[in-house]
Amino acid sequence: MLKPIPEDGARPVIHPPARTCEACGKVVPVGHDAINVIIVVGSPGHPELPPFQCPHEEHWACSIDCWLKVAHACIDEHISQVLSFMRSSKGL
Repeated sequence: MLKPIPEDGARPVIHPPARTCEACGKVVPVGHDAINVIIVVGSPGHPELPPFQCPHEEHWACSIDCWLKVAHACIDEHISQVLSFMRSSKGL
């Protein structure tokens, strides 16, 4: 079932998991070509509102150009929605 341990006792090479670019769909290995995006709002604009980050925790891109697209999309589509909801819950 499992791959056998190499006879020379060497540790097997562990390949990092692949990620799919959320801008263009290209699949890239993490730790090599993938760039992650984590958006955090540390001060939502009211003392009773806690800091938060995107509910998806992180997004992935394959290049700087795609990273910019993904980061802006996260802000436009996720962060602004959560921030608006949190602020409206306090009547702001």
